[in-house]
Amino acid sequence: MKIVKLFPTPLYITKINTLNYKKIILEDTEKNITANEGNTTSENNYILDKPEFKDLRKKIDLEIENYFKNIINSSNDFEPFITQSWLNFTKQKQFHHKHNHPNSIVSGVFYVQTDEDDRITFFKNSKDFFGFNLKNKNEFNINHIYLKVTDGMLVLFPSDLFHSVPVKETSGTRVSLSFNTFIKGSVGDKGTLTYLKIE
Repeated sequence: MKIVKLFPTPLYITKINTLNYKKIILEDTEKNITANEGNTTSENNYILDKPEFKDLRKKIDLEIENYFKNIINSSNDFEPFITQSWLNFTKQKQFHHKHNHPNSIVSGVFYVQTDEDDRITFFKNSKDFFGFNLKNKNEFNINHIYLKVTDGMLVLFPSDLFHSVPVKETSGTRVSLSFNTFIKGSVGDKGTLTYLKIE
């Protein structure tokens, strides 16, 4: 017998030191927030355009380029860029509803401040036709997976991948920076009538 893993979903995980950014975010940005479904977010949804985050943006940009180069691995001539970026503040009993990110190719979350129990949930995009009771869960039969998150963790994933954050049980505030990406340049092929140039 042979089991072949078809079409795995890439989840890109790396670490960035939060030391230089945590204080700025916690002291300044949490003052300008707006209520969201289940938690609060920054009113500014172009956080990474702020001058004080120039170095952080460079580091995140490098990881995004690495994702496009090694995972998407296209021969087309284009450049990925961050479109919008915003901060999430999640306190005790708050959560992030299940969602994905339209009008984006790759999305990401950078964790600035976390607690021991903090995690994100990712959902399988295909539908389960039967509600089987599972004896043992494995990578083929589960429809969601929890990822434990820690300070400085950067997670990149396809923007159509549904995800959520469970209700926070501990008293601390989880702070994360989310962002979307798109591309400028050329994709597709003129010969197959799929060519598109994005300025």
